[in-house]
Amino acid sequence: MDDRALAQALLALDAIQVRVDEPFTWSSGIRAPMYCDMRRVMSDVRVREAIVERWVDIVRALRGDAVHAIAGTATAGIAHAAWLAHACALPMVYVRAQPKAHGTQQRIEGVLPPRARVVLVEDLVSTGGSALRAVEALRSAGADVAAVVSIFSYGFVQAHSAFADAAIPFVPLCTLDVLCAATKDEGAEAVLNWRDQINAHARTIV
Repeated sequence: MDDRALAQALLALDAIQVRVDEPFTWSSGIRAPMYCDMRRVMSDVRVREAIVERWVDIVRALRGDAVHAIAGTATAGIAHAAWLAHACALPMVYVRAQPKAHGTQQRIEGVLPPRARVVLVEDLVSTGGSALRAVEALRSAGADVAAVVSIFSYGFVQAHSAFADAAIPFVPLCTLDVLCAATKDEGAEAVLNWRDQINAHARTIV
């Protein structure tokens, strides 16, 4: 499944919804003409397998320097990381947003091999904040993060700058530009304009 076919599949699943006339409000307070719910991908065997196949190719390309484990972000990346780890025959861990409040107070669940080189799986990247916090936790545990992969990225300049500053390769399978090129929805131009306005504002802050 190529980039365009994946974008069309995500739209068909309502994993990505566009609503220009009645914008969504994100948890961050941002008013947006689109909303992503990548958890819907878990319920479609064909699409989730196509995604994992694409990620397997990425992991294999990195294996010249060896990848020792797959990590997922909690909670949205856990299922996808598990499927990818199984396909690659690698150990899998997941990273909590905060340390567990009881017991051993773990931040990383599972057994992370010593000095492991890890690929981190996120379902969706907007600003990149949650993925980079997971990267910091993995690094603090002695791991080397080889790359962050995601199903979708909005293409916010803030995220790409943050990954570059952290020296982490970031590989989304589908981007907002590909999505808008793949749909005939008349709202595509409005969505791109919205993203460009956010990017322009981010550049003025930087």
